[in-house]
Amino acid sequence: MKTVFPDDEAERLTILYQYQVLDTDPEIVFDDLAYLAAQTCHTPIALITLVDRDRIWFKAKLGLTISELPRDGAFCAHTILQSQPLIIEDTLADARFIQHPVIIGERPIRFYAGTPLVTLNGVYLGTLCVMDYVPRHLSQEQIITLQVLSRQVIYHLEAQLQRLDPPSVTLSGIISPPAQVLCAVNEQLCPEQDLRQTLKDLADFKFALDASSIVAVTDHKGIIQYANDKFCEISGYNQDELLGQDHRLINSGYHSKQFFQQLWQTISKGHVWKGELRNRAKDGSIYWVDTTIVPFLDAKGHPYQYMAIRSDITDRKLAEAAVRQQSRRERLVAEIAQRIRKSLDLDEILDTTVTEVRRFLQTDRVLIFRFELDWSGIVVVESVDSVWQPILGAKIEDCFFKDPVRRQAYQEGQIQAVADIHASGLTPCHIALLAKFQVRANLVVPILQEKALWGLLVANHCAEPRQWQLLEVSLLKHLATQVAIAIQQSQLYQQAQLELAERKWAEQKIREQAALLDVATDAILVRDLHHHILFWNKGAERLYGWHKREVRGKSANEILYLETPSIAQEIYRIVCEQGEWQGELQHVTKIGKEIVVESRWTLVRDALGQPKAILMVNTDITQKKLLECQFLRSQRMESIGTLAGGIAHDLNNILAPILMSVQLLKLQIPEGQGQQWLEIVEGSARRGSELIKQVLSFARGLDGEHGILQIRHLVTEIKTIAEETFPKSIQICTNLSRDLWATCGDATHLHQVLMNLCVNARDAMPNGGTLGIAADNVFINETDAQLPIDARMGAYVVITVSDTGIGIAPDILDRIFEPFFTTKEVGKGTGLGLSTVIGIIKSHQGFVTVSSKVGKGTQFKVFLPAVEETINTLEADWDLPAGKGELILVVDDEAPIREIAKNSLKTYNYRVLTANDGVEAIALYAQYRDDIRLVVVDMMMPLMDGANTIRVLQKINPQIKIVGSSGLVPSIPVAEMTLTGAQAFLPKPYTTQELLQTIHHLLQEA
Repeated sequence: MKTVFPDDEAERLTILYQYQVLDTDPEIVFDDLAYLAAQTCHTPIALITLVDRDRIWFKAKLGLTISELPRDGAFCAHTILQSQPLIIEDTLADARFIQHPVIIGERPIRFYAGTPLVTLNGVYLGTLCVMDYVPRHLSQEQIITLQVLSRQVIYHLEAQLQRLDPPSVTLSGIISPPAQVLCAVNEQLCPEQDLRQTLKDLADFKFALDASSIVAVTDHKGIIQYANDKFCEISGYNQDELLGQDHRLINSGYHSKQFFQQLWQTISKGHVWKGELRNRAKDGSIYWVDTTIVPFLDAKGHPYQYMAIRSDITDRKLAEAAVRQQSRRERLVAEIAQRIRKSLDLDEILDTTVTEVRRFLQTDRVLIFRFELDWSGIVVVESVDSVWQPILGAKIEDCFFKDPVRRQAYQEGQIQAVADIHASGLTPCHIALLAKFQVRANLVVPILQEKALWGLLVANHCAEPRQWQLLEVSLLKHLATQVAIAIQQSQLYQQAQLELAERKWAEQKIREQAALLDVATDAILVRDLHHHILFWNKGAERLYGWHKREVRGKSANEILYLETPSIAQEIYRIVCEQGEWQGELQHVTKIGKEIVVESRWTLVRDALGQPKAILMVNTDITQKKLLECQFLRSQRMESIGTLAGGIAHDLNNILAPILMSVQLLKLQIPEGQGQQWLEIVEGSARRGSELIKQVLSFARGLDGEHGILQIRHLVTEIKTIAEETFPKSIQICTNLSRDLWATCGDATHLHQVLMNLCVNARDAMPNGGTLGIAADNVFINETDAQLPIDARMGAYVVITVSDTGIGIAPDILDRIFEPFFTTKEVGKGTGLGLSTVIGIIKSHQGFVTVSSKVGKGTQFKVFLPAVEETINTLEADWDLPAGKGELILVVDDEAPIREIAKNSLKTYNYRVLTANDGVEAIALYAQYRDDIRLVVVDMMMPLMDGANTIRVLQKINPQIKIVGSSGLVPSIPVAEMTLTGAQAFLPKPYTTQELLQTIHHLLQEA
């Protein structure tokens, strides 16, 4: 495919050559940027390319050895034709490149992602790109990171050009960026000499380590980035096999999951870890290393690499293991021999034997196999690791023992030690049987009883082949002899006691089962096939309130339901057909309380297999369902709040210029009808602003002027207003505790909360009734399970607003706090009342509960944290001071806000500069830094947001005065403002009065 050239190709090449970068030596700053691109996108190849007349030349490269490619049909030649990144997730699926050499070669490139390198004057020089040999997908965050890195490449190229030649006019007539804009870029290049010295020191340090230790370096995810020759020698892997692999490649499986979790917790916190590790080489052999892992930390103190320095301690560990193993063998044999002398319980002896042998051998399964008369057999006892299939009680027919010739060897006491069943000459049927039980290595010792083959003591290794040691074979042979002695000693005793033991066991089992049924917390009952209750345990008494003598013989449906639901018959049918059923049911207690149970039904059969009764096990999950309901409601409210906050932000940006424009027009339009129209516009804008505040109160909660409040005074005011405005058919009653605690809050907001609740109570009683307002002190502890999940332990003032009205239906009770949800007629409610209530109360660190019954009324309880301290509130001074000609910089991505703020400030004797984003603001401030006295910054802007803009401005001038502004909930920008160092914050929509007062206050402080 032929290359398509840009329209300005001649001019583009001229500008490219001005940078004098083609065919230059590698530079660490560009190599580092390519390395960051590969790490971010997890690709083996990353390039910084410059598109020449007939070639693509690589300024930096990672993962390739060549330095250039023909331009004809290349990926990068297409990338510079567009402003957005070029992403090709599978090159074989893109017809444009199907015949390109890099796709049809021995190792084809299957993935490409490149972003163009665009100068500050809009000229396309080349690309920053990543490639891979397999198709892949990039996340949005990875694409954005590529774009950021491409801009860093341009900044460094511009800085080099600045050193080569002062700013001049290009062929297109566009002036190169001034030195002030590039000063920050030049500063970044100053530490290169120190960096080179540091890299040399690190290289010397690395050489010293490589000469004496086993060294490996991984990234923060554990991917191997470097391994020295000693590491390759001990692990058996070469460099190509190690690099790019997960460090778990050498994991032996010896250490526990908790061991590695503690290791990673230590190094991920930036601490050095020291200890001993057991690793596995490529050939399967095991080696021990004394290890020190050192984390490398970035500027924020977070690890980005780990260096592991090891020394070989395999010989020492093997010697220690041999001593311990011999000691354990002697102790194990002595212990089992002592148990045989003290006990005639064969099961106990066999259990102890297999358990201790498996622990000693560190193998996957140890079992004892007993032969039957037909030379089949049964696994009578087993100890097996939980990850492998248990075979206890399995009856096994092995063709090996059906053959008298093969069996004869075991009858003579021969031991079979198989390191790998697939390489030991076993018969195919024997191999198939062992593979069925996941066996890979097998150690078998015969158990002989008076020269007769009684059974086998067997050790299985399932994970992999295993070479059995002479010490291990000797141990099993000795223990097989001890087991044979134990069998002989206990045989007569077991025969004499068998009948008595079985009878006692059966009686004890019945008693235990009966006792367990009564102590169980679940309700357990048995009903016959006609639903009559046959059994009713203590758990059922506690759950339902009925004593067993009250329900025995009665219909279960009459006891458990007010009205038998149709599903009960369906459940009965399923149980009779399938033998069991499980699900949730609604039941009632003796006092009529509705509960939810997790019910499990099982069909009970008689000795002939005929259905006899139904066993029911019911677990009370009423509280669990209530908590689930509250959690889902909380999630729904949080989602709606996030949406409402976003809408409020946009509306505030719309209303801000309207309010400021009205105040300016009032100064310019003479008295008359024009002033009246402006009053109407201003009033409408303020009504919209108040509506937004209600939405914000629901979304995040608004922080007003908080002070110490006496709820008694608020309730008295509300009662007075209600008595004057509510219908006389509604009786208003109050009940306030004498020693009512104080609370800290905003009186206006809490007044709004109580008024909203009282108005809703009034509307719920169209024919009259009683409105009750009560206040009392309560203390909430952790055992108050009925309260919402966001309730905290402590002292509260609880305000109860109740009515005797129509009540709220259960199916809509969970939705009443949602914004714009209302049951009132059209035109009689906005649906924001209760959503505002919940938002205000949450902002006061409180919570709200509601209970209602249809036809009997509703009760809201408002919980506010109680306080003892007093605070003082300051009244704001809202004069309109004029400026003294100070220069103000206004930064906002909304053009109307910039223009109105500019005109407002000019009207009051300020000079004004405006910028539509953070980048332009930084450039203007660099140019006029000696004149600009204060900057007003919008916190939410594209390209560079307010927080980053403020940080850059403060780097230029730490003493700069800054005012933050946003249309979002105030608490969010204020938090950002505190971190960035801005001195004041203006929530949108703000008035000219608020803008002037804030600026005047900060300039006075200066």
